[in-house]
Amino acid sequence: MTMAKVIPEPDRFKVTLRALDVLLKLAASNKGIRSATGAEQERQASRYLLELERAFGCRIRKHGSNPTVLTAEAHELAKIASSYAAALEEFHRKCKSLPPKITIAAGDSVVNWIILPALKNILAGHNIFFSVRQGGTKGLITLLHESQIDFAILPQDAPLEKKWECEILGTYEYCICCPKSLLGETVLNKESASRLDFALMTDHWKLDFVEKARHAGMQLNVKIKCETFTQIASLVRTGSFAGILPLSTMSSFSSKSYQWFKPDFMKETDRKINLVWKPDGAHIKSHVNEIAPPLLKQLRSELTAKQNI
Repeated sequence: MTMAKVIPEPDRFKVTLRALDVLLKLAASNKGIRSATGAEQERQASRYLLELERAFGCRIRKHGSNPTVLTAEAHELAKIASSYAAALEEFHRKCKSLPPKITIAAGDSVVNWIILPALKNILAGHNIFFSVRQGGTKGLITLLHESQIDFAILPQDAPLEKKWECEILGTYEYCICCPKSLLGETVLNKESASRLDFALMTDHWKLDFVEKARHAGMQLNVKIKCETFTQIASLVRTGSFAGILPLSTMSSFSSKSYQWFKPDFMKETDRKINLVWKPDGAHIKSHVNEIAPPLLKQLRSELTAKQNI
């Protein structure tokens, strides 16, 4: 049976890449430390060679040699280090050729009706690989904390850290949508809606649509509770239920088959939403700050277009 190779225990070989680099330069030069590294770095280079001797328990320099002469063990280690360096360089070239990966996350309706349509234009102008995730407010905040996502779209009242960047995307609006087959010749309004069977979301941004409607003198006959707006949209399309949906979803409902309207009480359910991200000055994360402005522009444009109906 072939055993898989494993990396030695961390405390076994305490060697820096800089120490291996000095060894490679010295092996290639064969003219001593000063010629290989320069006069100013000679003393530091000697410390790196001592680091290798302590790590591997062998002599790297022949005793008393001046300029430095490498031992047979040192040349053997240099060959290993050269192969290692070549593999790292190849890996670096591969990684540089890959497009930066951006992970963006939001709730169900924002993902399906705002993010996904907006990404087409983002991808057209930038060499970026996008990963899309979905979740509730609390879960998305946790993912941001753990740096598992780069961007999140959250309601304005979500608890954010002060060091996070935050920009308003716009106001997220809601409306009542109903198949025309349930209305006959009746216009969809507060009175006719009170006679319909509804599918509603549960625990969405702490919005209680039923309570808001009741205070406005409108009774919602709720038959089904759903976890996502996609589920509600599917139920509305069956032709048997009305639903409260984000206004941004109405572009996917034909005006020939569906009616929608926004009662006055639903203005109280409007929520400002933000694009949130963690700024990072490190090179590996620089693409996050670079993509934020065009991403904001496209998301705002998509939200405005979907709700300007």
